[in-house]
Amino acid sequence: MTYVFLGTVLTLAGFLAANLALTLAVAALAGPLARSAWLERPRRRARLLYGLRVLPTVAAALFSLGVVLPAYLLFEPRGTAERPGFVLLGLTAGALVLIGSGIARGLASFIVTSRVMRKWMRGAQRVGLGGVAAPAYRVSDPCAAVSLVGTWRPKIFLSGEILSALSREEAAVAVAHEAAHLRFRDNLKRWALRFSPDVLRWLPAGRRLEREWTAAAETLADASAAQGDRGRALHLSAALLKVARVAPGRRPLAFAASALQGGPEFAERIRRLVDGRLALEKLEKRDRMGPALALAGLCGAVVWGCLVLFAPEVFAGVHQAAETVVAALR
Repeated sequence: MTYVFLGTVLTLAGFLAANLALTLAVAALAGPLARSAWLERPRRRARLLYGLRVLPTVAAALFSLGVVLPAYLLFEPRGTAERPGFVLLGLTAGALVLIGSGIARGLASFIVTSRVMRKWMRGAQRVGLGGVAAPAYRVSDPCAAVSLVGTWRPKIFLSGEILSALSREEAAVAVAHEAAHLRFRDNLKRWALRFSPDVLRWLPAGRRLEREWTAAAETLADASAAQGDRGRALHLSAALLKVARVAPGRRPLAFAASALQGGPEFAERIRRLVDGRLALEKLEKRDRMGPALALAGLCGAVVWGCLVLFAPEVFAGVHQAAETVVAALR
């Protein structure tokens, strides 16, 4: 029992320590990176900002589960009688609080989103939309505006009031905007942020990163909907203004949702669409980064497996450092 308890404590303490260290690094670097001219392209900006936001959690989880835990399992004697001190127990408690709060936020997101979906589906009328993977429904609630709701089985909701206000071209490009959110899995990313157990969300830098990523995701969806066409960009700007006028300040009460109206840097989005800057930002037809990341992850997993199986001594230094920490904080 002591063996399992000590391993759990070290793994959780390692997660929190790495999370704190990476949070400080991201908080220091987020501002200069976000202002970099290299991030002018919508897709690149959205990806880097989201990557920075989730970096502390993802990297800390990989460190604790992929380095600290294997080192402990490989080198710690099964009959160990070592006991963690109060500092390590405090770090463990902090990690448990972070993980618990993340689970609570994720469940709240799921519950609220499901509730909104059930509410809107009562009396909803199916609408036929070409070229959209998600089913679309017309609803009476003006809060729906033009919204993509859900993650696993997302649906597009359009309020009757908004549909009456938009022309056919404006409605088509507004739906294309939400279809872009679906293609880029933005609702799933939002839900993952809610679920994420990290320290960064409590800092101003973390909240700023989330706002800037949301703005970048909206700009990316605008660029995808415009398709490099000035006319489509103008139709989208008109749709945005009409939705803002008909449903001012109304947003769906769901965390896993993307809505056409409002959002960070709304005025700047309109300016990009009207002055033609966004229309010129044609997106690549092929997504090269996704396969590259998948390949990098596969290579990393293979290298990690080879180290565990054929070169376990690599983890010996990590275990020795953990032993030193346990002894110092006892």
